[in-house]
Amino acid sequence: MLWILAEIRTFVGDTISFESKVIKVIPKEKAYVFSNSIIPMKPGRAIVITENSEIPIFIAKLKKIKLPYDSLILNVGDSIELNFGNYKYEIRPKLLGNIQGNKLFIISPGRGILIAKTEKAIGKIKIIAIVKNKKEIKLDLFDKIVLDMGERRVFSGYKIISKGDKIKAISDTIEAIKYGIEKVRIFYESKDSYGYKDVIVIVKPKFMEIISKTGDKVKIGNTAKIVFSKGDVIIKDSFLYCQSQCYGIIRLNGRLVPFLFHKDAYKESEEKDFLIIENSFNIPKPLEVLDYFPKRKIKIINNKIIVKEKGLAFLLVKTEKGITIIKIIATF
Repeated sequence: MLWILAEIRTFVGDTISFESKVIKVIPKEKAYVFSNSIIPMKPGRAIVITENSEIPIFIAKLKKIKLPYDSLILNVGDSIELNFGNYKYEIRPKLLGNIQGNKLFIISPGRGILIAKTEKAIGKIKIIAIVKNKKEIKLDLFDKIVLDMGERRVFSGYKIISKGDKIKAISDTIEAIKYGIEKVRIFYESKDSYGYKDVIVIVKPKFMEIISKTGDKVKIGNTAKIVFSKGDVIIKDSFLYCQSQCYGIIRLNGRLVPFLFHKDAYKESEEKDFLIIENSFNIPKPLEVLDYFPKRKIKIINNKIIVKEKGLAFLLVKTEKGITIIKIIATF
């Protein structure tokens, strides 16, 4: 059952969190969706659809707060007093700095925005964070880190900066503490140079996907539920199987897990079974996409994957090796 709740009044640039996952906003251009939250982008009325409710919102156009700076160049380790007025302050991205009391502390190099806001007005200062008297270099690092629950990994010579709850980061060491995906910043500094790179960390559960041959049985326990399927999928006596070819999604331990049973099914290597997509991605010719899901997160037009919503999505693809599932980490 969907509950229709009283209208929420908000403003452009605000962040609104909900008790359940946000499915979409109607019209979609009114707000940016991120998991259980939205950030209103355009003034007017809209409807937020979550997993168990419909919430009408009114987005007000804010007055502009005139701040003393259009932009600031700061050094890593610097702090500035936020004494521009009686405002609520935010730093984006959060990996750039911390706000404690009335001070902003810069903790990593990069570019971002300092936001000052009230219920009726908003102002922004561009922030450029550098390491003084050192040359910025590009770090030639991996795009993702895949960890098992409880796994620790050391990145000697680097500092790991995290603001999420999936890992614990102390200096050059990370430890996986919760299933899921988060972005971290890897920071390097030497005598005369520095660099940084944002990397996706994946803490994987026992099942991230189920890929098996037709007729095989996979033990998944007795709590799984079928969310979406094509083919004659069966869950019986704690086993998942298909008598012929099938694929889809089950909900297992609160998570969505894709499955595939096919005579040509195979599991891709860990290096190749994730795609991190920012905004869009051209599908290479050897790869043939047979289906993709959930449809609300990505769409495919003219052989291009377009991100509609941040999060995890899945491609059912045909390659030279056979049929497999590739996981999409969709970002903006």
